Amino acid sequence: MESDQKMCLMTYRSVFLPILLLGLAGSGVVQAKETVPQKFALPTASTAMTLRFSERQWRDLVFDVAHNNRFDILKSLSGQALDFRMRDETGYTLLMVAAGYTGTEKGSFNPEMIDYLIAHGAEPCARTDKGNTALMVAAGSDNVPAIERLAKAGCAIDEANMSGKTALIYAASGGQDGAVRKLLSLGADPLIKGKTGYTARSYALYGQHENIAAILEEAEKKYSLKK
Repeated sequence: MESDQKMCLMTYRSVFLPILLLGLAGSGVVQAKETVPQKFALPTASTAMTLRFSERQWRDLVFDVAHNNRFDILKSLSGQALDFRMRDETGYTLLMVAAGYTGTEKGSFNPEMIDYLIAHGAEPCARTDKGNTALMVAAGSDNVPAIERLAKAGCAIDEANMSGKTALIYAASGGQDGAVRKLLSLGADPLIKGKTGYTARSYALYGQHENIAAILEEAEKKYSLKK
């Protein structure tokens, strides 16, 4: 057990698996970039419960687990009476970190992580001090299953942060085809402008995502007819 503890502590001190924050067109909202190595020294589900950590070390462990979408380990920690509303140093919640998972392979995300966190007290629509939400992170990461879960949990599709930008704008900024299509299917308004005065299509064009811009142009026409 002692060797397991030392291995985990070494991991968090030297190879802590960070979320690299990418600014989207100077927005202040971040997209989680996958940087997880092929092999990482997280404990197994069977050994996780035997570890004796400080409150800070438990927090680091749980955020690593969420970042790596290790639902099996998360479930094994249920007996630790953890507060799944916890935030990291940047103000991001566990749910935001989990929603930002991109995985080493497309489609590798386990959406049960989102369901479990919400069922155990995580606030699906929580905001950072800049107004960022898990839905925005999921959109910027093209995490379609997370978008579906968060929308089902009641998160407003067109909610904007302090920059006036929505999940659709961040999906468009990052050229995230799946996220853009899913958000539009959920009723996202493509005509909303951020505080800079630009729509999601404008951001797509700025990022040279012509295919996304074309999708949004068509969506704008259809949306305009509804008004």
